[in-house]
This record gives sequence, C-alpha cells and structure tokens, in this order.
Amino acid sequence: MNKEEFKQWVKKTYGDFQNDKQAVSYIAQNNIVIVYDKTTVKSAIAKCHPKDEFYYRIGVAIAYARLRKIKVPKVEEEPEFKRVGYEQEYYHIGKLNTASFGAVYTLETDHFLDKASFENNNYFHTRKRAEEVADKINFLLKLERLHDTYCPDYVPDWQDNARKYYVFYGTKDSTYYVGGCLAVDRKPCVYFPTTEIAQKVCDILNGETKKCKKPL
Repeated sequence: MNKEEFKQWVKKTYGDFQNDKQAVSYIAQNNIVIVYDKTTVKSAIAKCHPKDEFYYRIGVAIAYARLRKIKVPKVEEEPEFKRVGYEQEYYHIGKLNTASFGAVYTLETDHFLDKASFENNNYFHTRKRAEEVADKINFLLKLERLHDTYCPDYVPDWQDNARKYYVFYGTKDSTYYVGGCLAVDRKPCVYFPTTEIAQKVCDILNGETKKCKKPL
C-alpha cells in the first residue's frame, strides 16, 4: 500500500473508531496511543517511531485496528537518495583537464558546495555512475553543436502538425538512425527540421563511431 492509500485507510479506520461507542482512546507518554474497549476492557496500543512525526489519528487508527483484529496495512517506503557520510567520497560532474565533462572526486564535508551539488542533482555515489551521466551530457552538447551548425534558428513548434526529426542509436549494429515524431517531446532531445539534416548528423556520428569503434 502506498502512502496515499494508507492515508485513506487511516481516514476510514479513524471514522470507524469515532462511530464505535465502546472504544475510547488516550495518549500515554512517549507518543503512545492506547485504544480500549469499555465493555471488554481489552486494549491495544500504537507507538510512534522516534524518527517519525507523531500523528494522533494515525496512532488511533492503528491501535483501533489491532483492538478489532483488523489487519494493519504495510506502507511501502518511497526510495530516497541520500548524501554520503561526513568525509566519505562522492562524485559530481565537472570540467576536467579536457574540454569535456567528467566525474570529479569529492569528499563530503557538509560544505555549502556539497549541499548545492546535491540539490542540483549533481551528486553521485560512484565514479561509474557519474561518468555515465557525464557521457550523456557530452553527447547532448555535441548534438546541440550540430543543431547550431546546420539549423541554428530552428525551434520545434509543438502546436503544428509538422514532423520533427531526431537521431537515435541502434545498439545491435552500432549505428545512428533518423527518427521522427509529431507531438511527443522526448526530453532531453535535439530536433532537426528535415530528414536531410538529421541524416547528415547521423552520417557524422557514424563516421566518428567507426573511428573509435564505440558510441559517443
């Protein structure tokens, strides 16, 4: 169950508790909610995790569900990307001794630049992952340069019915091809106004691929 579904479950279960004339709740120390039945004198508790923010209604809903033998749903935790520990290594993408972007080794010191890199999504746990993204950025810049060389004034108009052209890489035969679309913007993607220009770009990229024997 995701968080939104759990929120609805809490709302319904808390409503059931309010309508149950035999159930009473109170808050004990350390954010513990207790719900007990006035007739049977049976009770159930729900305790907030120390790292979580206390919500009374959630506690009541869970304790009431336990009291009435209702299964409490398990909430799927959303994955969270975190900063590494103090003085542990991470990588960001920056300029190296060459003209291209690459992975830059950094130590986390809680400096404002570490925070800025993290908030700008320029923060990677491994060199390999940073290099993968740097390669994508370098290739995007190459496409943008070819765009500015052959059609510098072209900006795709997504309101018209004209086809836009782009290039894509076929991994089976290590070849760039021309693709086209009408209204699906494949961001980030560089578009060209004609198949002729797009094919010219493919020819240039394919020529470079043959020289280095691997995709850029």
